[in-house]
Amino acid sequence: MRKGQLSWHKQTRLIELIVAGSTASNSAQLVGANKSTAAYYSYRDLMGWYI
Repeated sequence: MRKGQLSWHKQTRLIELIVAGSTASNSAQLVGANKSTAAYYSYRDLMGWYI
């Protein structure tokens, strides 16, 4: 069984919300993603891995 992936649209929306200052949990609910996935994206943003 392969690992699930977020669609490109959900990924970009999640990143936009996190960069705007929304918490990972709230971002996950708005996008429809798992809160652990949103926390991972939040951590990546904190470390500056998007630039």
